[in-house]
Amino acid sequence: MAKMLTPNHHPVNRSGLVGWWDYMNTGSVSATGTWKDYSGNGNDGTLTGNAYINNQGLNCNAGTDSSNHGTSASLRLTTAGTISTWIKASSLGADIAIVCKLNWGTDRNGYHLFFNGGTGNFGMEFASNSAFQQVKEGTSLDDGEWHQLVASWSTNVRMYIDGEQVGTATTRTVTPDYTTDYDLLLGQATGYSPAAYTGLIAGTQICNRALSAGEIQQNYLKNLRA
Repeated sequence: MAKMLTPNHHPVNRSGLVGWWDYMNTGSVSATGTWKDYSGNGNDGTLTGNAYINNQGLNCNAGTDSSNHGTSASLRLTTAGTISTWIKASSLGADIAIVCKLNWGTDRNGYHLFFNGGTGNFGMEFASNSAFQQVKEGTSLDDGEWHQLVASWSTNVRMYIDGEQVGTATTRTVTPDYTTDYDLLLGQATGYSPAAYTGLIAGTQICNRALSAGEIQQNYLKNLRA
Protein backbone atom coordinates (compact mmCIF):
# COMPACT_ATOMS: atom_id res chain seq x y z
CA MET A 1 0.00 0.00 0.00
CA ALA A 2 1.14 3.60 -0.64
CA LYS A 3 2.93 5.42 2.15
CA MET A 4 4.39 8.43 0.36
CA LEU A 5 4.08 9.80 -3.13
CA THR A 6 5.69 12.33 -5.43
CA PRO A 7 2.89 13.18 -7.86
CA ASN A 8 5.11 15.41 -10.02
CA HIS A 9 6.15 12.42 -12.16
CA HIS A 10 4.97 12.46 -15.75
CA PRO A 11 2.41 9.86 -16.84
CA VAL A 12 3.96 6.76 -18.41
CA ASN A 13 2.12 7.48 -21.67
CA ARG A 14 0.59 10.89 -22.41
CA SER A 15 -1.53 9.57 -25.30
CA GLY A 16 -5.15 10.62 -24.76
CA LEU A 17 -4.37 12.80 -21.71
CA VAL A 18 -6.97 15.58 -21.49
CA GLY A 19 -6.40 16.75 -17.90
CA TRP A 20 -3.44 16.56 -15.53
CA TRP A 21 -3.23 18.59 -12.33
CA ASP A 22 0.08 18.64 -10.49
CA TYR A 23 1.31 20.92 -7.73
CA MET A 24 5.11 20.70 -7.78
CA ASN A 25 5.87 22.10 -11.25
CA THR A 26 6.76 25.77 -11.43
CA GLY A 27 3.62 27.85 -11.86
CA SER A 28 1.17 25.07 -10.95
CA VAL A 29 -0.96 27.54 -9.01
CA SER A 30 -1.25 31.22 -9.87
CA ALA A 31 -1.54 34.05 -7.38
CA THR A 32 -5.25 34.23 -8.21
CA GLY A 33 -5.87 30.59 -7.33
CA THR A 34 -5.88 29.02 -10.81
CA TRP A 35 -4.61 25.40 -10.88
CA LYS A 36 -2.74 24.81 -14.14
CA ASP A 37 -3.60 21.86 -16.40
CA TYR A 38 -0.34 20.23 -17.57
CA SER A 39 -2.03 18.10 -20.24
CA GLY A 40 -1.83 20.99 -22.67
CA ASN A 41 -5.62 21.23 -23.04
CA GLY A 42 -6.12 24.35 -20.97
CA ASN A 43 -8.46 22.75 -18.42
CA ASP A 44 -7.19 24.94 -15.59
CA GLY A 45 -9.05 24.82 -12.30
CA THR A 46 -10.38 27.64 -10.12
CA LEU A 47 -10.13 27.04 -6.38
CA THR A 48 -13.42 27.61 -4.55
CA GLY A 49 -14.40 28.03 -0.93
CA ASN A 50 -11.34 27.71 1.32
CA ALA A 51 -9.57 25.13 -0.85
CA TYR A 52 -5.83 25.68 -1.27
CA ILE A 53 -2.73 23.98 -2.69
CA ASN A 54 0.33 23.22 -0.57
CA ASN A 55 3.32 20.88 -0.93
CA GLN A 56 1.07 17.82 -0.64
CA GLY A 57 -1.79 18.63 -2.98
CA LEU A 58 -5.29 20.12 -3.08
CA ASN A 59 -6.59 20.62 0.46
CA CYS A 60 -10.37 20.44 0.92
CA ASN A 61 -12.27 20.76 4.18
CA ALA A 62 -15.81 19.96 3.02
CA GLY A 63 -18.12 23.00 2.74
CA THR A 64 -17.75 24.55 -0.71
CA ASP A 65 -14.07 23.64 -1.10
CA SER A 66 -13.18 22.32 -4.55
CA SER A 67 -11.24 22.90 -7.74
CA ASN A 68 -13.56 23.74 -10.67
CA HIS A 69 -12.26 22.85 -14.14
CA GLY A 70 -15.23 23.92 -16.22
CA THR A 71 -17.00 22.35 -19.20
CA SER A 72 -14.39 22.00 -21.93
CA ALA A 73 -15.35 19.61 -24.75
CA SER A 74 -12.13 17.66 -24.12
CA LEU A 75 -13.51 16.55 -20.72
CA ARG A 76 -16.69 15.01 -22.17
CA LEU A 77 -15.67 11.35 -21.99
CA THR A 78 -18.09 8.84 -23.50
CA THR A 79 -17.32 5.27 -24.65
CA ALA A 80 -13.77 5.10 -23.26
CA GLY A 81 -11.72 6.83 -20.62
CA THR A 82 -9.60 6.65 -17.48
CA ILE A 83 -9.82 8.66 -14.25
CA SER A 84 -6.78 8.41 -11.99
CA THR A 85 -6.14 10.30 -8.75
CA TRP A 86 -4.48 10.04 -5.35
CA ILE A 87 -6.33 10.75 -2.12
CA LYS A 88 -5.42 11.01 1.54
CA ALA A 89 -8.76 11.33 3.29
CA SER A 90 -9.20 13.00 6.68
CA SER A 91 -12.64 11.42 6.93
CA LEU A 92 -14.87 9.38 4.65
CA GLY A 93 -18.58 9.90 5.17
CA ALA A 94 -21.53 8.20 3.53
CA ASP A 95 -21.08 9.76 0.06
CA ILE A 96 -17.87 11.50 -0.96
CA ALA A 97 -17.17 13.19 -4.30
CA ILE A 98 -13.62 12.90 -5.60
CA VAL A 99 -13.73 13.64 -9.35
CA CYS A 100 -17.23 14.63 -10.47
CA LYS A 101 -18.61 15.73 -13.83
CA LEU A 102 -22.35 15.09 -13.51
CA ASN A 103 -25.28 16.10 -11.34
CA TRP A 104 -25.13 13.70 -8.38
CA GLY A 105 -28.45 14.98 -7.09
CA THR A 106 -30.25 13.64 -10.17
CA ASP A 107 -27.62 11.10 -11.41
CA ARG A 108 -27.59 12.65 -14.87
CA ASN A 109 -25.19 13.69 -17.62
CA GLY A 110 -21.56 12.71 -17.16
CA TYR A 111 -19.23 10.63 -15.01
CA HIS A 112 -18.11 10.51 -11.41
CA LEU A 113 -15.37 8.88 -9.32
CA PHE A 114 -16.63 8.64 -5.74
CA PHE A 115 -16.31 6.90 -2.38
CA ASN A 116 -19.02 5.64 -0.05
CA GLY A 117 -17.50 5.53 3.42
CA GLY A 118 -20.61 4.07 4.98
CA THR A 119 -20.34 0.86 2.96
CA GLY A 120 -16.65 0.95 2.05
CA ASN A 121 -17.37 1.23 -1.67
CA PHE A 122 -15.02 2.92 -4.11
CA GLY A 123 -17.11 3.60 -7.19
CA MET A 124 -17.46 4.96 -10.72
CA GLU A 125 -20.71 6.31 -12.13
CA PHE A 126 -21.78 6.83 -15.75
CA ALA A 127 -24.89 8.89 -16.49
CA SER A 128 -26.87 9.76 -19.61
CA ASN A 129 -29.89 12.05 -19.71
CA SER A 130 -32.22 9.17 -18.80
CA ALA A 131 -30.22 6.48 -16.95
CA PHE A 132 -27.17 5.86 -14.79
CA GLN A 133 -24.88 2.99 -13.80
CA GLN A 134 -22.66 2.73 -10.73
CA VAL A 135 -19.80 0.23 -10.49
CA LYS A 136 -18.62 -0.28 -6.90
CA GLU A 137 -15.91 -2.27 -5.18
CA GLY A 138 -15.95 -2.79 -1.42
CA THR A 139 -12.59 -1.72 0.00
CA SER A 140 -11.98 0.44 3.08
CA LEU A 141 -9.54 3.33 2.57
CA ASP A 142 -10.18 5.16 5.83
CA ASP A 143 -6.63 4.64 7.15
CA GLY A 144 -4.95 8.05 6.83
CA GLU A 145 -2.62 6.88 4.06
CA TRP A 146 -2.22 7.94 0.43
CA HIS A 147 -4.04 5.74 -2.09
CA GLN A 148 -4.21 5.77 -5.87
CA LEU A 149 -7.74 5.28 -7.25
CA VAL A 150 -8.31 4.47 -10.93
CA ALA A 151 -11.37 3.69 -13.03
CA SER A 152 -10.75 2.66 -16.64
CA TRP A 153 -13.43 1.77 -19.17
CA SER A 154 -14.41 0.98 -22.74
CA THR A 155 -16.77 -1.97 -23.19
CA ASN A 156 -15.94 -3.08 -19.63
CA VAL A 157 -15.20 -1.09 -16.48
CA ARG A 158 -12.16 -1.94 -14.36
CA MET A 159 -11.36 -0.47 -10.95
CA TYR A 160 -7.88 -0.24 -9.42
CA ILE A 161 -6.53 0.65 -5.97
CA ASP A 162 -2.79 1.22 -5.54
CA GLY A 163 -1.97 -0.23 -8.95
CA GLU A 164 -3.94 -3.47 -8.54
CA GLN A 165 -7.32 -4.32 -10.04
CA VAL A 166 -10.05 -4.84 -7.44
CA GLY A 167 -13.04 -7.02 -8.22
CA THR A 168 -13.82 -8.21 -11.72
CA ALA A 169 -14.49 -6.33 -14.94
CA THR A 170 -18.08 -5.10 -15.23
CA THR A 171 -19.89 -4.54 -18.53
CA ARG A 172 -20.63 -0.85 -19.05
CA THR A 173 -24.34 -0.40 -19.78
CA VAL A 174 -24.59 3.42 -19.85
CA THR A 175 -22.68 5.90 -22.00
CA PRO A 176 -22.33 9.43 -20.58
CA ASP A 177 -23.99 12.21 -22.52
CA TYR A 178 -23.88 15.93 -21.98
CA THR A 179 -27.39 17.18 -22.74
CA THR A 180 -26.65 19.35 -19.73
CA ASP A 181 -22.91 19.89 -19.41
CA TYR A 182 -21.81 20.15 -15.77
CA ASP A 183 -18.49 21.49 -14.49
CA LEU A 184 -15.70 19.05 -13.67
CA LEU A 185 -15.15 19.35 -9.90
CA LEU A 186 -12.42 17.89 -7.70
CA GLY A 187 -13.57 17.41 -4.11
CA GLN A 188 -17.21 18.41 -4.63
CA ALA A 189 -20.34 17.35 -6.56
CA THR A 190 -22.91 19.39 -8.44
CA GLY A 191 -26.41 18.93 -6.99
CA TYR A 192 -25.41 17.13 -3.79
CA SER A 193 -23.55 19.27 -1.23
CA PRO A 194 -23.27 16.55 1.48
CA ALA A 195 -20.75 14.84 -0.82
CA ALA A 196 -18.03 17.44 -0.10
CA TYR A 197 -14.61 15.82 0.45
CA THR A 198 -12.28 16.40 3.41
CA GLY A 199 -8.61 15.64 2.84
CA LEU A 200 -5.94 15.83 0.15
CA ILE A 201 -6.19 15.19 -3.60
CA ALA A 202 -3.08 14.98 -5.78
CA GLY A 203 -1.81 13.76 -9.15
CA THR A 204 -5.23 13.74 -10.87
CA GLN A 205 -5.19 12.62 -14.52
CA ILE A 206 -8.03 12.18 -17.02
CA CYS A 207 -7.55 10.31 -20.32
CA ASN A 208 -9.97 9.82 -23.20
CA ARG A 209 -8.91 6.19 -23.61
CA ALA A 210 -8.83 3.11 -21.39
CA LEU A 211 -5.35 2.70 -19.91
CA SER A 212 -4.02 -0.84 -19.73
CA ALA A 213 -3.40 -2.60 -16.42
CA GLY A 214 0.33 -2.30 -17.09
CA GLU A 215 0.16 1.47 -17.61
CA ILE A 216 -1.87 1.92 -14.44
CA GLN A 217 0.60 -0.09 -12.37
CA GLN A 218 3.57 1.80 -13.84
CA ASN A 219 1.96 5.13 -13.02
CA TYR A 220 1.39 3.92 -9.47
CA LEU A 221 4.97 2.73 -9.00
CA LYS A 222 6.45 5.93 -10.45
CA ASN A 223 4.65 7.96 -7.79
CA LEU A 224 6.02 6.06 -4.79
CA ARG A 225 9.04 6.84 -2.70
CA ALA A 226 10.47 5.13 0.34
